[in-house]
Amino acid sequence: MVETYVSVAGANRGSGTCIYPFFNACNTNNGLYCTSTYLKNTNNATNTHYEGNKVFSIYGPNDDKVKWSNNCGTLNSQILGSNAEKNDAIGNHDAILANYVNVTKTLLDTGAF
Repeated sequence: MVETYVSVAGANRGSGTCIYPFFNACNTNNGLYCTSTYLKNTNNATNTHYEGNKVFSIYGPNDDKVKWSNNCGTLNSQILGSNAEKNDAIGNHDAILANYVNVTKTLLDTGAF
């Protein structure tokens, strides 16, 4: 089991770029379309802390790749049942990845924001 899992700008509940569930990464089996079998499995209410013992997510409203929300009306990078989340990360997708390395390290070291 993973001790501490940190998602940074991750497509945990889908991708806003997956408008139609037809193409490669957006397929309904193991893709990032919000109702794919894969995402339904990993986000199932019985899979609390599916990712690890402590679960955190870092994301922001200006993510230009994963996007803020999807066709299902859910926040793409949110992990339901996580220990904590930072949902106001500043910048686009690449900036969030680059600018939150130290925050990620703190989470891994201390288990808290």
